[in-house]
Amino acid sequence: QVIDDLLVAQRTADSFSDDRGAASGRSGPVAVASTLVARIPATEISANATKEVIRGGQIGVDVVVSNPGAATATGAVVETVIPAGTQLLYIGSQGACSPDPASCGAGSTLSWTLGNLVPGSQQTISYALSVKEDAALRQRRQVVTLTTNEEDPQIALATTSVVAGALRIDKS
Repeated sequence: QVIDDLLVAQRTADSFSDDRGAASGRSGPVAVASTLVARIPATEISANATKEVIRGGQIGVDVVVSNPGAATATGAVVETVIPAGTQLLYIGSQGACSPDPASCGAGSTLSWTLGNLVPGSQQTISYALSVKEDAALRQRRQVVTLTTNEEDPQIALATTSVVAGALRIDKS
């Protein structure tokens, strides 16, 4: 923990032998209470995604990162992996895709380096995925992770169901 984030109030006394101690009949060691107050960040993350989409449609994801704690969270990074049957459509200016930004599809990692999150701050990250036309009809789960230097990783989940489109019959 950074020294600036610790408030330490401590008093020690080896003996009490001045005139006031002698006058009261007390002498010898005196116990003095110590108080340690640690100011720490308390980051939070939440994720919301389009609830239902048809093949060929788009999944929009909004991730909210906040620090309602009493200290700055340093080195904040948000990451997620693109689920099967989808491909990146939009990531925003702060985001990056690896290993290959040119073909950012299923299995690729999306990341946003947020840096420091000061107490009371909140940031929103938005990205969009396109669902492939041949994607399986099942749920797509976004597992989004926030890591900082001070805390264990925080995880948020957002789920989208890929459903069949409306059946259309043309009589000719």
